[in-house]
Amino acid sequence: MSNFQPRSVCGLACFALLASSAAQAGERADATATNADMRYVAASLQRDAQQAQAAMGLLSVPVGERAWVQVGGGQTRQEQTSAARRASVANAGAGYIGEHWQASLAASHRDAGSDFRQTDWDAVLEWRGEQSGLGIDGHHRDARLAGTVVVSTLPSGTATMPVLQRLKGSGIGVHGHVRLTGRFTVYAATMRYDYRISTQQNGASTGGGSTSLLSRVLPQAGPSFVSRDEMALNRSSRVGGSYRFETVTLSGDFIADRVLDEPATVHTVQLKAAFHLSPHWTVTPSVGRTRSETVGGVTFAGLAVSHAW
Repeated sequence: MSNFQPRSVCGLACFALLASSAAQAGERADATATNADMRYVAASLQRDAQQAQAAMGLLSVPVGERAWVQVGGGQTRQEQTSAARRASVANAGAGYIGEHWQASLAASHRDAGSDFRQTDWDAVLEWRGEQSGLGIDGHHRDARLAGTVVVSTLPSGTATMPVLQRLKGSGIGVHGHVRLTGRFTVYAATMRYDYRISTQQNGASTGGGSTSLLSRVLPQAGPSFVSRDEMALNRSSRVGGSYRFETVTLSGDFIADRVLDEPATVHTVQLKAAFHLSPHWTVTPSVGRTRSETVGGVTFAGLAVSHAW
């Protein structure tokens, strides 16, 4: 039986209804503006074989002829060793499109009460030509995770001890794309992160380091592409390509993530098919598989729906 929460479905349905009202209100907007393609609403659902899942919604609205703002939210679920962790997600972003460049800044906050909180900031500066583009990516994260661990006590016993770890740090990377033909595009990206960890065990600090968030103190689930935004990465690379037919765009990505404290690189292959049902509606199913030394192979699938006006 699925563990997906009904309130998540209801929340996305309400989000879509509000966005539909906003769409009707903006039908008279200038479709020739530089930022006209930034007017859309989207909803997505992802789930993997480890019961991790993510339900998200996003509303994007142009401002003037070159700027845009976005707001969104949803819920994630990640299987832990002892129990599942559910986190609410809130997103906001803004950007500006220049003559041959564009810039954006986005923030994302994940909250699972006192047990888990994470705030990410992502900035992008990109130069675009007719056939290619190149960009710089910046990232900053501040996260905390609390729990308990069982420790040995003298002479021969055990005790439960509270543990709090905080992760803080930044990342930088580059990305680019090249349009080889009118229908075929290839792209690539790479990021490098520098996270620092501080640990408090039973109220006393045990120092810092570059170990992953609670991975050596509190048990964590194995790497999952569905919960990738909550993983502490050391570095990441992505290569892929897309080909557009008349009514569908096919794309494939290969992703290599190095997770802090993982013994080897986590590899992911993802395939997508974006069906352009009309000038306004797009439905995109996806499927993929992640492989790591920790849990072996994990299959995941997703579905995204977007409406532009």
